[in-house]
Amino acid sequence: MLAAAESVTVPTPDAQQGARMPERRRFPPVTSDAVAPALVSATPALAVPSRPEPLTPSRNWAGYVVYRGGPFTQVCATWVHPTVACTGPGHSAVSIWVGLGGIATSPTLEQTGTLASCQDGKAFHSNWYEMLPADVVFYNDPVRAGDELWAQVTFLGQDTFELLLRNFTAGWMELTYAQHPDGPKPDRMSAEVIVEAPNGPSGYAPLADFGTVSLTSCMVDGQSIGSYAARGDLMVNDMERDGIRLATASGLNRDGTAFDVTWENP
Repeated sequence: MLAAAESVTVPTPDAQQGARMPERRRFPPVTSDAVAPALVSATPALAVPSRPEPLTPSRNWAGYVVYRGGPFTQVCATWVHPTVACTGPGHSAVSIWVGLGGIATSPTLEQTGTLASCQDGKAFHSNWYEMLPADVVFYNDPVRAGDELWAQVTFLGQDTFELLLRNFTAGWMELTYAQHPDGPKPDRMSAEVIVEAPNGPSGYAPLADFGTVSLTSCMVDGQSIGSYAARGDLMVNDMERDGIRLATASGLNRDGTAFDVTWENP
């Protein structure tokens, strides 16, 4: 069975401070209008199956994966960082990200995105990148519920990746160049746009109530993610654990660039 590799670990609030990147560049504010239209126009409108097969339940994530036809070079998407309902004691979390690799026996996963977590009734928000099997690295830039973000992961060659995260609302952009210097080589045999219940101290964290997240401008190697459905290379996953549906991925829009993931009340 195909399964996603484990990814970002739920941090404590203190663990999000002081993170550093291999190489980091900051840029002036940008707007979504400068990015999203160019992405969508790269692929002509086409009718795609609303729920392409195969549909495979996952214990920790929901979303779309191009899982055949690789290796892949680039994946990107836009979303609005969610509000999470934090009620009662304990912790829960949700992470939204794009990435290359990480499916089935893949030894590596290159990804970047945002995290919303609840701790004893209080919400914490952060943004990050990760080069599995290395640890997650948190950026210090602010992210809040309602912020519009765009994330992109690009393979540059020689095991080097460009990880880009833009917050259109707050007006910052993080551009990180990272490499797999040792260990397994990146295979890049899948490309993902994912909503996840990340790892916690005792396994997968409880999934925070995030309502609905809309993921738009979803592109893989310059094509809409839905264009891979015609070749049978696209997989959609709903999040299920112990027979309980936790989150559901909707069908794709007509041009294959957008879908929703909705939290399900168990």
